[in-house]
Amino acid sequence: MNQSGSPSRALIAYAAVAATILIGATSVACGGDDDVVVTPKPSTWTATLNGANEFPAKPAVVGTGTATIVKNGSSYTYTVTFSNLTTAPSGSHIHAPAPTGANAGIRVNFNISGATSPTGSFTGTFTAADIVTPPISTDSLEVLMTNGQAYVNIHTPANPGGEIRGQLSKSQ
Repeated sequence: MNQSGSPSRALIAYAAVAATILIGATSVACGGDDDVVVTPKPSTWTATLNGANEFPAKPAVVGTGTATIVKNGSSYTYTVTFSNLTTAPSGSHIHAPAPTGANAGIRVNFNISGATSPTGSFTGTFTAADIVTPPISTDSLEVLMTNGQAYVNIHTPANPGGEIRGQLSKSQ
């Protein structure tokens, strides 16, 4: 009688049991993945504004501020806070393309209508339609903001070219 058949049957049975265990364990480990929805955090850019960041620098300016821009689908929400400016703001914008130590044209105007004192904040939204001439895409603006080639500044009557400024950088 041929004895070689028994070890083969045992080996096949062992492989079948091992495969069943492996499939079951994989199913249990991965089964919950279909129920988990991962919501990515929105892209966010921030800047710290002060007189030393203006070009040319304004070291005697004591005003400071922060700017945050958050992408929400195809729109962007900005929040700018400031304190100790020489007067209430007369304008505020995103300028690009320009690294630290250089100036550039306005890309997006911010609505400052609620900013009526030297300390305060303003918030608003913008879309691609709000990018001023010459227009660039929001994708291009995002690249400039991410790479430090865009800045936010606040203008005042005492400093019409800009009183405080900060380069944007991606924080999320």
